[in-house]
Amino acid sequence: MMLPIRRLFKITELEIHRQIENFQKQYIGLGEEARQFDQDGDTMHDPVVYRNQLERQRIEVEIENLSNLLKSIEYIAAEDLLAETTIQLGHKVELQVRYPDGESETMAVVLGTEVDSYILGKRNDLETRIISETSPLGKAIRGRKIGEEFATQAPGGNLHLKILEFKVSFLLEDTSLSQDWKGSR
Repeated sequence: MMLPIRRLFKITELEIHRQIENFQKQYIGLGEEARQFDQDGDTMHDPVVYRNQLERQRIEVEIENLSNLLKSIEYIAAEDLLAETTIQLGHKVELQVRYPDGESETMAVVLGTEVDSYILGKRNDLETRIISETSPLGKAIRGRKIGEEFATQAPGGNLHLKILEFKVSFLLEDTSLSQDWKGSR
């Protein structure tokens, strides 16, 4: 059976590997803790041991899910976006947003896949929010050009948007980013 190809940022893959490594360390630590309890005698009905076993099972599932994300991946490359004249995956987009209450702001987002958004969205060191191409905002901006103005439906009412600029995201510029990379460029 052929797995579907998932398009990801290279940094998303690095983040997935980092998360797997952290889960593996937690798993090993819980195993050592369980062995220590085992040496103390009958632990079959000990609530601490039971919680430990449940946590180890949860971690196994997390590792399997993250490992499955890494199967059949293709990277979104910066060089593929340089000639694009419309917003695509991997672009950092600056837009003017006017809310239903009349307030407005300028915001920057990076258009990514659902996996990029889910995995990198957990990080708090990124200056620019990663949005999924399948989110309402992602669907609304993909394929747009600089200067376009349009409205889109949001949970709080209609948003009026204007594309101010887009460029290749810094997340794609350097594919040799280390696992302890910080998003302060």
